[in-house]
Amino acid sequence: MKHEPVVALGAKSGVVNRRSTQPATKPNSALEPTAARIGSVIDAFGAAAQRQVVRRWIHALRHWWRTDMLKVYQALGLMFVVAFARHSVPLHGQSDPNVLVGQLGDFRAALQGSAPANRAPDPLEERRRELYAQLLDLGDVALPALISGLRDDNVQLRRNVALFLGVAAGSWYERSRPRLNIQPALPALIVSLEDPDDRVRGLAAQAVGEIGPGAEAAVPALIRLLSNPSVGSRNTACIGLRGIGPAAKSALPALRNALSDPHPDVRGFADRAIQSIERH
Repeated sequence: MKHEPVVALGAKSGVVNRRSTQPATKPNSALEPTAARIGSVIDAFGAAAQRQVVRRWIHALRHWWRTDMLKVYQALGLMFVVAFARHSVPLHGQSDPNVLVGQLGDFRAALQGSAPANRAPDPLEERRRELYAQLLDLGDVALPALISGLRDDNVQLRRNVALFLGVAAGSWYERSRPRLNIQPALPALIVSLEDPDDRVRGLAAQAVGEIGPGAEAAVPALIRLLSNPSVGSRNTACIGLRGIGPAAKSALPALRNALSDPHPDVRGFADRAIQSIERH
């Protein structure tokens, strides 16, 4: 059974609070031509992904039009800022995996939860989704650049490469896409299990678990991770071993010891890993 990486709570919204000092405004059909003009401007940039972002923003604007005009004006302004910024460094059509992987370092190393339907999408998360799509389209061609990214001096890049590998190998993020075979990245991921950064270690362990039984070579490193002082590292060691399943039988003594871990989360993850390994 595959285990999804722990995702972060949604980022703080950049808009003002819901109680605006502006008087309530009645529905106004003027929004529709405004939306059309915005769409025309974005269309001029020629990026289909940008037009998709606009459509989602317009959905939120229709809601705010009836409740909070200040939000409408702020959102329109931010929309144009995002459009010009993205136009200056376009992802659309980019095919150099080294360039694309390098841009992973721009993000937080956690996936944002789904935003409510009446909230404008986070522009940075929309850009992350587009970048992920570009890398997934490249498939195996992107693996050498991703493996190199795991060794980069930039810790934020290492974190995000490990996160992407777990996402790409799993089936939960974009179910319409085939899973990427990240087996060639396993040796680099094993090294990342001893990275000085706790977040890199945790995300690498989860990516290893997504490989499944083929990641048996990582079991000794995951056993060592079970004794790490970091609770997060011990948790993700269990998650990785659970993903490997019966091929991780050599980890059972260490996992049984983890049932006495002082932290309840570790005990819970260890129990689930034992069940996964002993299921056959």
